[in-house]
Order: sequence, then structure tokens, then C-alpha cells
Amino acid sequence: MPRSTRLLALCLTLATFARAARAQNPVPEPHAVTDVVVRPGDILRIKFWPEQQYSGDYQVETSGTVAIPLLGELNVSDKTLSEVRNEVRDHYRALTTNGVAIVSLQFRVSVLGQVARPGLYPVDATQSVFDALSQAGGPSTNADLSRIRLLRHDHVVVLDAEQAIQTGAPMLSVLLESGDRIIVPAKHINWFTWQNVLTALQTVGLIVALARHP
Repeated sequence: MPRSTRLLALCLTLATFARAARAQNPVPEPHAVTDVVVRPGDILRIKFWPEQQYSGDYQVETSGTVAIPLLGELNVSDKTLSEVRNEVRDHYRALTTNGVAIVSLQFRVSVLGQVARPGLYPVDATQSVFDALSQAGGPSTNADLSRIRLLRHDHVVVLDAEQAIQTGAPMLSVLLESGDRIIVPAKHINWFTWQNVLTALQTVGLIVALARHP
């Protein structure tokens, strides 16, 4: 097989792998707010009634426990918000008559890359990727909106904000989870075009020809 043909076949193979990689890790399905998992470092915002003096924000320790007045120390790590909410309410109702406990979750997500103000931002389980980007001041003029990355656990999800803006696709409406990281990459030149491939092959052919005819 001629060398130029082998090079062309290699380029086509690489393009196929690139398309397959982009197809992995589809956009997560929207989840219920109560399905969010509580993790160390998160904040439980609890409002008690009638003992309102015990209302406040309580941080989950690295051990996975949280110390709450009246209720003591509860193990909440890796439980869903719904499970923690029910547990807090059950403990509180056992101590009071007609007591009410309202529990919500706050955590921080990082927004990095081509945004106006990269950093860590406090959010709650009702907010989306779009909300986090807005808190960071929005994308910069050099941002590649078609390749926004959501890092969640051991998965990388590519979000196409350009498509979302043009078609109304809900991909930026994915609700945030504790530990999420959002990365907005810079624009880059797409070198893999047929013109560039032909130019590269012509250059290789010229080098080979010069090497054969000193």
C-alpha cells in the first residue's frame, strides 16, 4: 500500500475514534432535587418550627456526620437529600408536638476556563449548569461554547451550549450535584479538514520526492 494511502487511512481512523469519543457520556437525565446525594463539605440549611432558635446552616464533616442541636449527630454522607430530610423530620417530630423541619442542601461547584470569573460558587440542588455559568459572569469571547465539559464523579459530559441556544435543547438545564466541575475550553483551530489533510499529504510527498532525488 502506498505511503500516502496509509496516511489517509490513518487520518480517517483517527476521525472515527474522535467521533466515537464525543458520543460517550451522554447528557445526564434531569433528576429530582431530592435525589441529590449529600457529601462531606455540603451545607444542610435547616429551619425548625417552633424552636426557631435552632435553625441554621450545618456543615457535613469529613466523617460524613453532621451535628444538629436537639437532634445530635447524624450520619448523612452518601444519603440522598430526601433520605436526610425524612431522617431529620422523624427525629424532630419525636421531640416535639406538630414540629416542622424544612431541610435544603447547599454545596459548591467549580467553574473554570473561559469565563469572566473562574472559581468556586455556592449553589443549591435546584440550580442548573446554566445558573453556575451565570454566577461566573458568563463565557468569555474566547470560549468554545460547543465543548463545555461537566465533570461529574468519574464521567466527562460534553455540553453543546451553541446547540442549546439555537434549538432550545435542555442540556444546560441539567441540575447540579455536589462535586460537579464545569470547564469552558478556549476556541481552537480545527486542523482536521480535508484541505489540511491534502496539504499534509502533498508535503509528505514532496519530502519523499526530494529525499529520492538529491
